[in-house]
Amino acid sequence: MFMYEGNDADAGHYCVEYLDQIMYAGAEDSHASLQALTLGIKAFMEEHPNKNWCFLKTDGAACYSQGLFLRGLATIHDLTGMEVRRHFLGEPGKNKTELDGHFGVAGRAVRRQELD
Repeated sequence: MFMYEGNDADAGHYCVEYLDQIMYAGAEDSHASLQALTLGIKAFMEEHPNKNWCFLKTDGAACYSQGLFLRGLATIHDLTGMEVRRHFLGEPGKNKTELDGHFGVAGRAVRRQELD
């Protein structure tokens, strides 16, 4: 989920965009999460080239607090042009948001198509 301050007609308002990614890599680990973040930021930057820094908020999943993911955040700018200025790591099991709701709805739609 990308949340940002709008431009021009949307100035002073926050915009929210979802970018759904499906990974068939098995477990959600630091490597897969870092790769998904990099690809997501690249896709976002294609539509919003004027955005060049961000704050990152992740839930409390272990993959976001492990060394590989945290060290990898330092390379995001070189790979995408987006500077991650701060990483807010949530407390495990206590950071459910509207993003989780969106994920549930989108995931259910994907599972339905896989069954067809």
